[in-house]
Amino acid sequence: MCLKEKSNINTKEILAEDIIKQCKELETILQGDRLKSDLFSYEVVRQQGKYNMLDPNARELTGLSKERYIYIIENYSELMQKYPDIKEQAKLILQYIKSANIAKIIATEGCKNCINIASKS
Repeated sequence: MCLKEKSNINTKEILAEDIIKQCKELETILQGDRLKSDLFSYEVVRQQGKYNMLDPNARELTGLSKERYIYIIENYSELMQKYPDIKEQAKLILQYIKSANIAKIIATEGCKNCINIASKS
């Protein structure tokens, strides 16, 4: 049975409009995911506390483009409200990195001093 016979509406146009709508929705979702990922990169560097976030070295560490980095700085409060879990995720990854580095030291050195450092963490 052909749908075209029973419909005065051009089905190709309807299909094309639906595909365009779905693509736009997917693009919006992907943009949000990219923004969240970029915000996470920014937050990891920020929480390390080694750089003023206006320092070009801080931007370089995030791996973000200058435009995206500036966008995050200018909209930081709103973005953190939109993605409240980012702070905790960044904190956890930094704790993991610290633990992994301590484990590497113990594995490669194995000295009493390293063991003392690890037991205090």
